[in-house]
Amino acid sequence: MPGWWNRVEKALDLVAGVTTQRAAGGESPPENAARGLLGSFEAKMTGILVSALHEAFNRDAARLAAEREQAEHERRRAELALQLEMARQRAEREAARLREVGALALVVWLASLLFVTVHPLEGTAGRIILGLAWGCLTAALAAVFAGYRRVRDAAQRVPASLDEPEPRSPRFAAAEAASWLAVGGLALAATSVLVSM
Repeated sequence: MPGWWNRVEKALDLVAGVTTQRAAGGESPPENAARGLLGSFEAKMTGILVSALHEAFNRDAARLAAEREQAEHERRRAELALQLEMARQRAEREAARLREVGALALVVWLASLLFVTVHPLEGTAGRIILGLAWGCLTAALAAVFAGYRRVRDAAQRVPASLDEPEPRSPRFAAAEAASWLAVGGLALAATSVLVSM
């Protein structure tokens, strides 16, 4: 009978992966074998649980990285949209200013033309000053048209991505010149009227 039990014990040890140490353990061989079977089952379950947790953490980390990347992409899109909107508003303000300067130059030119038609200027100095005023006003109108085209081109040249450097607010020399020419034309037209009286 002892031989039969030894074979069962060896079979249990082989299945459980546990070797019995009778001298050190102090437990009987059947308890050791049962503990080895439960221990290996617990070890397998622990391994499965750790593997599932590791997989869940990896999935969560990948999801968080994707969300972070999406948030960064949305932030960059919002910055680009803000740049585009600011450039559009800047162009609209400059275009409105140019329209006002052009309207001023045209009104002054037409008003001085109407005044000269109704009350002809006497003297050469008044006519020369009025000619200079009309030249300034015509140059102001030409500068308004040139500046308006440049403003439109600058508004279309806004960066298409954030990788491009943001252009500084462009200075429109034609727009600045149009303002000064219109004011100068107005002053010269008024001076010609005063000189001829």
